[in-house]
Amino acid sequence: MHNDIITARSPNAGPLRIGVIPTIAPYFLPQCLPNIEAHFPESDLRIAEDTTETILKKIKNGDLDLGILAFPVDTKDLEIRILFNESFVLAAPKSLKLKKTVSLESVQDANLLLLREGHCLKDHILSACKLPPEKQNRFFEAESLNTLLAMVNQGYGVTLLPEMAIKANIQTAYPHVKIHKFSAPAPVRQIGLVWRKTDIRRNGYLTLDL
Repeated sequence: MHNDIITARSPNAGPLRIGVIPTIAPYFLPQCLPNIEAHFPESDLRIAEDTTETILKKIKNGDLDLGILAFPVDTKDLEIRILFNESFVLAAPKSLKLKKTVSLESVQDANLLLLREGHCLKDHILSACKLPPEKQNRFFEAESLNTLLAMVNQGYGVTLLPEMAIKANIQTAYPHVKIHKFSAPAPVRQIGLVWRKTDIRRNGYLTLDL
């Protein structure tokens, strides 16, 4: 509320507090941050990495202004703008000798490694794979994509990654991992923005080029 009062004098003035989830921040934020700075030149940018649930809660109570999230998520009472669809890929040990393109059905019989509860990526992957609870991996839950890749590199299972993550030259760090694309229809997540409906910067969010 306090920030809404400040920006009433100038839509771009005051702090612009942005929350980004961990499965987007290291891959997308470096390339989009210059555009955000140029679009809101009078704003004092403040970036925080956090989970989807915490970011949404902080936007609703006024502690954050804008969220960069993966959808679908429940954004009741907030406004969203979808930026683009992003495909998932399969990261598997090279020793499995899978075909270059794989089907989602093949994942259902694999040892699928996932992030821990609280990361929306886990929910998106389980939904995409239509994996029943009894087939979910109970052996290991990770906090980051790098940890998942390290486990795949050692042959402990496979995982799904957002496509933006594989552009970080993972083959050098994880030489025993091979990336496979999915046959159509490939699983996807949507990347977008979310903010309070009363935010005076609304027009700026709608025209932000990311």
